[in-house]
Amino acid sequence: MAAFLRCVSISALCLAAVRTETPVKLDIDWESFLSRADLVWGWSSQAGQASSTTPKLWYHSSFVGNGALGMMIRCNPSNPTKSLYFSVSSSAVWDDRQPGAKYTRNNFVLDRPRLPSGHFLLTFSGDTRKASMRLHLWDAEVTGTVNTTQGTNP
Repeated sequence: MAAFLRCVSISALCLAAVRTETPVKLDIDWESFLSRADLVWGWSSQAGQASSTTPKLWYHSSFVGNGALGMMIRCNPSNPTKSLYFSVSSSAVWDDRQPGAKYTRNNFVLDRPRLPSGHFLLTFSGDTRKASMRLHLWDAEVTGTVNTTQGTNP
């Protein structure tokens, strides 16, 4: 106990000796600070062909959600210049295969995956020329603009 009290008193003396004349500034503009880390997507297409930066696969998608319900936004893989694909999933929807059943690998992670709940498909009247998406960390929202041969759709 004596060693503990000695340690506490030495810590208090050290903290008193480190006193600064200028106060620590705590008023941070968190919105602008976090915006530096926002995820940004940009892609274009020419003559109906999608570019190599077009988000066509799930791991290129913009992810947004609250832990229970989530959504991935990407181009429709079967027609990437004409539509956006919004895949909606719930963390409560699982594959119901039991260990030892047909097509199982006796691995909980692989045998009981989460399943997609559904999707929305937003189809444009023209081909995409240029598009962009931004995942805003401060607001937890995704915004985007799509410029097509028929005009711009923000």
